[in-house]
Formats: sequence, C-alpha cells, structure tokens
Amino acid sequence: MPDPSPDWSFTFTDHPDGTSTSSARPPRELDATDHALVRQLRAEAELLETLHDCTADHGGSTAAPDGSALVAHVDRIVELTRLLQRKGLTVDEVASHADLSLIALGRWLDARP
Repeated sequence: MPDPSPDWSFTFTDHPDGTSTSSARPPRELDATDHALVRQLRAEAELLETLHDCTADHGGSTAAPDGSALVAHVDRIVELTRLLQRKGLTVDEVASHADLSLIALGRWLDARP
C-alpha cells in the first residue's frame, strides 16, 4: 500500500469494546452533481457569513436580520453536507471541496442532529 498523502481521507471508528480502527483512502473525484451540491453549499455558507456579519454590525438591534434566516442557512448547509456524505464523501472532503472550515462545518452538523 502506498504511503497516504495529505490529501487522503482518514476515518477513525471507536467500537463499543473500547478499540478503535482507522482507514485511509485517496480523495474521491467529484462528479457534476457533486460539484453542483458543493457550489450550493458554498453559496449557503457565504450567505450565512453575510447575515452573521450584518447581525454583528447591528449589535443585535431590531435592524438586524431575523435569526430564523441564520438558522435556515445552517439547516440548508447541514442538509447539503449530509447529502454529500450519503454520496460517499467524508466531512473532511466536503469542507475541503467547499473551502469551509472543518471546525465550523462540524459545529453546524453537531448543532442540527
């Protein structure tokens, strides 16, 4: 087996008996549908960032955007990420392809079970 490159995806699985296993695989090539989903995900993240910045600029005043708009964008980001996961991508790969922070994406996923 070749040495894994930094582009490979690593998966760690904890088992009930206390053991853990890991695996590595080369990056998955995206098809046209995957690319479209990643573009949608990136667009949602940009809208969320814009709304968040606008809210911060208004100090939470009544002129600030409705918080439900922020939640709606997070929900859509989570929905798109989970769809890409069902197509075989890891969260690492989704974050990388969408040029998103893995930490932020993980927090959004954790916040919306």
